[in-house]
Amino acid sequence: LGVYGEAVERWARCDERFEDSGGAQVSPAELFDRLSAHPKYERFLVQERLENHPAVVALTGASALSTVRAATLLPRSGRALVGYAEWKVAVTDGVVDNFKQGTTGNLVANLRLRDGMLGPAKRPSADGIGMQAVEAHPASGKVFAGTTLPDWPALLDVARRFAEAFAPLRTVGWDIGLTPAGPKVVEGNRWWDPANDVMLGPQAPGVQEHELVVFIAQLRAEAGA
Repeated sequence: LGVYGEAVERWARCDERFEDSGGAQVSPAELFDRLSAHPKYERFLVQERLENHPAVVALTGASALSTVRAATLLPRSGRALVGYAEWKVAVTDGVVDNFKQGTTGNLVANLRLRDGMLGPAKRPSADGIGMQAVEAHPASGKVFAGTTLPDWPALLDVARRFAEAFAPLRTVGWDIGLTPAGPKVVEGNRWWDPANDVMLGPQAPGVQEHELVVFIAQLRAEAGA
């Protein structure tokens, strides 16, 4: 199983064959042999492809699933909490929404945890130093800042319920898709390694200090409890 979107592939059934995202078709046996012979990974997880919520499609203009990374903490007592979240913004109709320090062409946007309101998105600056604000989606032209992601209370509830179901893991970074049928968990990351660029501006409206700063303090307090 890969990381940072590595080795993720999209396949669709076409009669008795399978077609990849580039239009190439193979038989079931050929697909099995291809995966079995992968030079790096020994195991693959097959998942149903999820579709974006119509509000997300309207904002991105892309069919690739744009997930929310929601990091949870399971305290020593009480309910699980969501400490911070960010939106991974797919720019094209590629296979993954991973940001990977801006090398994929996708974007990432800070958001306000209490209601899912977005700030501007960001990408690496042209000179490679720091982040550059992206006010509108390159494909759709829709402005990010002030837009609220759909089904936000339900997404927070899903993240908390999954965190409690996977006890005794204390903290997990969940990638959650916003779909027409509601929020759906794509995967959970035990090592969710928040990148430093997450805390760099621009922030969501009304957020003075990035919520990840507060969350890290909570994690440290729990570790020392």
